[in-house]
Amino acid sequence: MLDPATFIEFQKNLERHLEQDVTRRQKHKQLVEEIQSRMHRVELEGSNSLNDLQEIEKCAVEVDTVCVNGSQASQLLLRSSIQWIQAYHHSLLRRTVAINLELELKQQLWPNRPHGSLRSQSIWQSLKEARSTNAEHARSITRKWFLNRSDKHQFCYATQLLKSVSSRVHPVNTIDGTPMTVSTTLDLLQEDFLPDQSSPSSDRGHQWDSPKKKLISDLVYMLEDARIKNGRKHLLLS
Repeated sequence: MLDPATFIEFQKNLERHLEQDVTRRQKHKQLVEEIQSRMHRVELEGSNSLNDLQEIEKCAVEVDTVCVNGSQASQLLLRSSIQWIQAYHHSLLRRTVAINLELELKQQLWPNRPHGSLRSQSIWQSLKEARSTNAEHARSITRKWFLNRSDKHQFCYATQLLKSVSSRVHPVNTIDGTPMTVSTTLDLLQEDFLPDQSSPSSDRGHQWDSPKKKLISDLVYMLEDARIKNGRKHLLLS
């Protein structure tokens, strides 16, 4: 995830690269001018051309080295940029998955309530209110979602982790624009990540471990069932 500290580091690296690139271009220009000067001398002083040809060759090698170094530095910077952007997009996708799972559970607990009121209520509030209002229905839904009593707590910790990055943007497509599917969502959930350092999950030391991966991955099929049942084209809602 591209947190502020990482962005500042990236910005500094970019500025450093641009400064170095200016220096490389100046050096390149000087070497080209030196080659042109040597070539002119060779044309005028054919009898003493060996030394000049050797110097020209040396300058040409230096030019090539400068160009290669510049190209490698640019490639490294671009690769790191792509990796950071990809990581940030994945963090937003994880947040979207968590929000969709929570919303689907709430909708099953409260099928007649509008989406707006469900979105504003925490998952713990929904579970608690559902148990006190219609215990039998709440029990039926939670048994379908959670095989063990501890899974409810694990679900809440897991969704908090997935939502640790704060954003109003909830993408539903991969970074190349392809809608998320069960397969790509499961692949995403297998990736290790660290919660945002300013999040409660980070303060509490929660980790994206194997039990949480398995629980959330299994529940992704609840979203697929809901997509089919409601005739939706895409797995995730923004």
